[in-house]
Amino acid sequence: MQLGPDGRIYISRCNDITNESDYLAVINNPGREGTACNFISKGVSLGGRKNKLGLPNFIASYFRFEDPVIDMPNVFTPNGDDYNPVFKPILFNHMLDADLTIINRWGQRIFYTRDVETGWDGGDAPAGVYYWLLRYEGKNGKMGTAKGWVHLLR
Repeated sequence: MQLGPDGRIYISRCNDITNESDYLAVINNPGREGTACNFISKGVSLGGRKNKLGLPNFIASYFRFEDPVIDMPNVFTPNGDDYNPVFKPILFNHMLDADLTIINRWGQRIFYTRDVETGWDGGDAPAGVYYWLLRYEGKNGKMGTAKGWVHLLR
C-alpha cells in the first residue's frame, strides 16, 4: 500500500508485479466513504475484486503502529479537594481497548471498568494500598498487561 503523489492510495501484492492480474486496486478518493474498499482492523478488504488500471511497481510499504504507552500514578486522593480525585492513567497512548481491575489486599476484586479514562474514584474503600491490573490491546495488535499498586489517601 502506498500513497501516490496524486493523492491516490495504490494497493498491490508484496511480490514483484509481473502482469495485470497482480494488481489489486487504486483508491481514487481515500477521504470519501464508499464501497470500493472496506476497512478491517488489520488491512484493507477489496472483496476479491481486481483492477486493470495498473499500479506502480514499488517496494512493499507497511504501516507501523507504536507500542502502547501507559503511565499510571502511584497515589490518589479522593478527599473532596479536587486534586487527584480519580485513579486513572496519566498517559494512555496507542490503545484500541483496555480494562482496569482494582484488587484489595485480600485479593478481592473491588472495582472493574472498561472505561479506563474515567477511572476509579475510590468509592467507599478505606485508605490503603490497592493493586491494579490493566489489560489492553494496542493499535499494533499486541495484547498486554500492566500491573502495579496505588496508595489511596483520604
